[in-house]
Amino acid sequence: MNPRLVFWLLIVMNIVWGASNGIAKWSLQFVPPATFAMLRYGIGGGVLFFLVERNQKRITQNDWFQLSVVGGFGIALGYIMQLWGLRLTTATKASIEVMLEPIFLVILGMIFLRESVKFRTMAALFLSLTGTLLLIADGKSLAQLQVEIINRGELYGDFLVILAVLIMTTYTVLIKPSLKRLGVIRATAWGNLIGAGCLFPFSIWEIVRGEPLVFSWGVAASVVFIGLIGTALGYVLWNLILIDTPASDMAVTLYVQPLAGILVGMCCLGERLGWTGFLGVATVLFGVLLAPGTSPDNQAITDNAKKLPVC
Repeated sequence: MNPRLVFWLLIVMNIVWGASNGIAKWSLQFVPPATFAMLRYGIGGGVLFFLVERNQKRITQNDWFQLSVVGGFGIALGYIMQLWGLRLTTATKASIEVMLEPIFLVILGMIFLRESVKFRTMAALFLSLTGTLLLIADGKSLAQLQVEIINRGELYGDFLVILAVLIMTTYTVLIKPSLKRLGVIRATAWGNLIGAGCLFPFSIWEIVRGEPLVFSWGVAASVVFIGLIGTALGYVLWNLILIDTPASDMAVTLYVQPLAGILVGMCCLGERLGWTGFLGVATVLFGVLLAPGTSPDNQAITDNAKKLPVC
């Protein structure tokens, strides 16, 4: 593919992923979280399923177990928790908090793989943690933050989004064996479909208990956009481009995501950040960029780039 075309495709894809939080935030006024998540992964998994090549290796019992853990834990629990948090916090904050995934990958590597802790690693963790605290506080007093936690307000939503990112980071580790054995598209398709199946009972429960469910052309377009473009098409394009494009070149475009999320949140949803919040945004992004394996000049980024960025 033409390098210039590849670059602009990557930019557009990351804008789509970055805007997804704002689109989901708007959609949650009309569709409850579990139902929205079920529709997203049902559409994404269904489309990917039809792209799977036939006559591949048989899916073993162990494969089904791994895919069930991936679908039930990493996809269903992780994304619905992100949506629960998104209901309470802003799309602007959530777009930045999602960028903590590379930092959590570093932390998991330190804990489970006993990777060495270098000064650069500690600096990245410190900056990212500090930036996150500045972002979620955004100039609020301690008393205001306590009220938000007690009354399940914005700060409570921030914690849910961050916990969701940690869960989905674990999903990245869990799905690796299945990706190698079954292939990227096949494993992802089944993981998404199993996740959608796990979310179905919760969707029924939401509807029975009277959660708002108002379908319109706008809501339908939002769900299809995120499920088809953001999940299925975006994932396939990312991996096709990865074949002939250096992962380091692709990773640089990932930083378009939070910028797109901030613009959508502020311009379309009327969200605002104080100067403390903007300082937190800058600090988090610098910390993520500094982390080993996420900097464009670090060869280790290849492993981190070979997956769909969280959206």
